[in-house]
Amino acid sequence: MMKILIPGVGNAQVDFIKVCKSFGYEVFTCSYKDEGKGRYFSDQFNVINIVDADTIEAFMRDNEISQVYTVGSDLAMPTVSKVAKALEIPHFISEDTARICNTKNLLRAELENLNDGHYSIAYKTLLNFEDFRGWNHFPAIVKPVDGQGQRGITIVNSAKDLKDAFEWAIKHSIKKQVIVEEYIEGFEISVNGYIVNSDLKFNFVSERISFSEYPGGIIKSHLFPVSKSYNNKALHQLLNDVCTHLVIQNGPVYFQIKIDHLGFPKLIEVTPRLDGCHLWNLIFRIGGPNLLEITLKHLEGCIPSTKDLEFNLNSVRNASLDFFTQNPNSNMDKSNFITNRYATYVEWYYDNDEKIKPINNFQEKVGYQIIIQ
Repeated sequence: MMKILIPGVGNAQVDFIKVCKSFGYEVFTCSYKDEGKGRYFSDQFNVINIVDADTIEAFMRDNEISQVYTVGSDLAMPTVSKVAKALEIPHFISEDTARICNTKNLLRAELENLNDGHYSIAYKTLLNFEDFRGWNHFPAIVKPVDGQGQRGITIVNSAKDLKDAFEWAIKHSIKKQVIVEEYIEGFEISVNGYIVNSDLKFNFVSERISFSEYPGGIIKSHLFPVSKSYNNKALHQLLNDVCTHLVIQNGPVYFQIKIDHLGFPKLIEVTPRLDGCHLWNLIFRIGGPNLLEITLKHLEGCIPSTKDLEFNLNSVRNASLDFFTQNPNSNMDKSNFITNRYATYVEWYYDNDEKIKPINNFQEKVGYQIIIQ
């Protein structure tokens, strides 16, 4: 039986664990602590930190595991690439690329001059509060350089708010570094792409709707198609330029992009992996490819064809992926939520009365539905 190690056992990894199982893999998983829904779908779970590449490599050698990959985790991607290279097994990107995409200030520095700086925004890296000296771009967004899942993020409108924002961000940073960025007014989109031999053969653009009452862009839903206009030519140039510059030549890639008041794209984040919002499921259910299966087959050596990545929308007019959210540290109560009558898929992360784990500390995802009309 083929064996795969999937670092991470959160809700984002559950989908991939299930696909690997359906392909006949014996699935090993790991995390730094013994919790996470993915444990229950694994053949074997082990307490190993997903950033501990040396221990993961040794574990894979000892257990004769032939593949390592994950989805939805920026933290795990440098580990995946480093271990795969050491074991001489298939992988999509270099450790350097994964680390740049995983560290916000490195990504900003790498891309600030690309296309004459048209994709960039003002930013500054901070090791202590005094490093804010000279910053005068407001509103601004303050966040840990290595954060994910909207942890530790604050939008500030004046200098008097910077101290609290800095302390909140650095509390959530492993590296103990903070980045402040110019806040771009406009609307946000997500792009799920797939690259084959340096060719972006597939991209799916959805409108990203966040809670306006909470900081940091906490996700509420993804809408398709995008309801607002934007410069599609400029967007495609950004996607290709960024992937080329970062040497993302194969596999999935995910972008978060802000569209400014002129309709032009400004890069927020890019990461060479599948997203953590189950958008593969929305894409597949409205006539697109199954990106999870394609990714796994690609790792096995089956290069996706143009036909594999075709999109057939059929009669879909509108679709959305909507999250159910609840306060952290409260007890799950499904009766608080109403599923849409057009929902074609519903999934819950918690059973009734389970305590909701704090992640962003404002509104936590407890499940989702896919609505197609």
